[in-house]
Amino acid sequence: MGALAGVGEVKFDCKLATIRMAGSAALIAEVRGVAAGGAASVEAAFRRALDRSMVAELGADGRVIVRFAAEVALEIAVVEKAVRHELAAERATQEVELAKVTVERWPTTAERALVIVKLANNPVQRAKETVAVPAAIAALPNVLAVLPRADGLGFAVFTKERCENLATRVRERLAPLALELDRVELEGVR
Repeated sequence: MGALAGVGEVKFDCKLATIRMAGSAALIAEVRGVAAGGAASVEAAFRRALDRSMVAELGADGRVIVRFAAEVALEIAVVEKAVRHELAAERATQEVELAKVTVERWPTTAERALVIVKLANNPVQRAKETVAVPAAIAALPNVLAVLPRADGLGFAVFTKERCENLATRVRERLAPLALELDRVELEGVR
């Protein structure tokens, strides 16, 4: 097997692969069927399944992002089984289903920012903008992921490193969409 970029070590045991990331890692999962107001319980299920100290953030698009410290070993099959088990407890109140789990290598310098964009009041137009804005921001070269917040209050933007000029770059990306940036809050990674 050839070398994989960013992977420090891969060990196989029958059908189970343990991946040890060089640097830090982010687990990105897709969930379906989250009821309105059900984000907190889904995030809690991920924390119980992985590590209570991790922050799991569920976006309006159904993706969950969990950031891990350097040198974490993730057994994908074990993680997926644990998350499915914890989400099963949520089925009493919502039809939550785990669709996909992936692990990406993120630099240890990764940061999180909250980007607030002035969106339309019209629900149909707002829905279109909620799809267009993450795509526009994700096209920036320093951006790792964009997660529309489940509460509808902006977008969590994960960058490779602290980006002091993120507001300027986001404004440039929003201009063709005729959208206005309200503010950017640099938060660091939670």
